[in-house]
Amino acid sequence: MGAGQYTEHVTLQRRVPGRDAHGGMVDAWTDVCTAWASEPKLYSGEDKKATAAAGGQLPVARVEIRMRWRDDVTPGHRVLCGSTVYNIRSLAGSRRGGQLILVCDTGANDGR
Repeated sequence: MGAGQYTEHVTLQRRVPGRDAHGGMVDAWTDVCTAWASEPKLYSGEDKKATAAAGGQLPVARVEIRMRWRDDVTPGHRVLCGSTVYNIRSLAGSRRGGQLILVCDTGANDGR
């Protein structure tokens, strides 16, 4: 994929533990980096339903996002693209090929 295919400015985030005002444990997200990536595209046209931790059904869209290879991305990260949060579910690609493929989904966006 040539540089011209990376048209979206995305932010990669990781979860960090913290404490709320009452001393209780909370999860927060911190920015790891910003990078250029491909526009998210539906992954095999797949839509599914997922049960949210809070209960109920939430629509979930699975997408594929491509970017230049990075060693520091894991499925524990998430991607912000505009106002949409994508949870990274799996990674593909290779350092040799110079491309990282993120298989992500939307829906219950707590990154778990």
